[in-house]
Amino acid sequence: MKHLCVIDGSNMLHRAWAMGRPRQREHDGLEVGAAWLFSQMLSKLLRRMTEGRLPPSHVAIFFDPSREASWRREVFAQYKAHRDEMDPALRAQIPLMKDCARAMGVAEATAPKHEADDMIAAYVEDAVAQGARATIVSADKDLMQLVRPGVLQINPVSDAWFTESGVEKKFGVPPQRVGDFLALAGDAGDGVPGAPGIGPKTAVKLLNEFGDLATLLARCEDIERKSWRKIISENKAQIRLSRMLVALDAAGAPRPLGVDDMRAPTHGINASAHGWRERDLV
Repeated sequence: MKHLCVIDGSNMLHRAWAMGRPRQREHDGLEVGAAWLFSQMLSKLLRRMTEGRLPPSHVAIFFDPSREASWRREVFAQYKAHRDEMDPALRAQIPLMKDCARAMGVAEATAPKHEADDMIAAYVEDAVAQGARATIVSADKDLMQLVRPGVLQINPVSDAWFTESGVEKKFGVPPQRVGDFLALAGDAGDGVPGAPGIGPKTAVKLLNEFGDLATLLARCEDIERKSWRKIISENKAQIRLSRMLVALDAAGAPRPLGVDDMRAPTHGINASAHGWRERDLV
């Protein structure tokens, strides 16, 4: 393996659904607009990666299990609990999206309790251990914890590539401290509570002063500002819980795909390779 490209399939499918208009497309009575747009996004991405300076030797796309099945939900019942339930019309199209990925020659996988982020982290860590490069395709900020020399992340929405310096510019802390940052500042999108009253700027200031979250919690009595000292000292359990929720479980995530399974497709990438005819979807 020389270059692994890992794609956040759940992030991509939600973007396809949010586009709106494609929902009107139907095929044999089944709404397929999001799946059709997903196929277009994946096809475009694969062409772009293949034509780049360092084409991937291996490619895989990962999907989340149901929200209720996530190990994070078992640890913290409020994790993502504020989000609306997935629309049944979108849920029905996920098997089509997976079929589409496989038809394009892209290995796909879903774990019983681990989210796509965890599986992406697992395969990125394995690739790095083997001396390979890795590219992460996702708009999810949690995955920026993985960025390092040889590991980049591309946000397909903004078309921004993130290196270590790009992550630090975005958060104010290096990639290895992004988890600590989120544990303090919280993540409203995922329902991660963080430390009440500690915003992003304060989180950066505290981490830059103490170095990391473990040191901050151990030395919280040394925090100069009284209000911050009180918040941290009184909310250690919640902060530690938040840190657990934002951590990427690379060690515990299953690895159902082997290296050979993830070999990049060598045939031409065609968004209609899954067998749908364009006129059936208009």
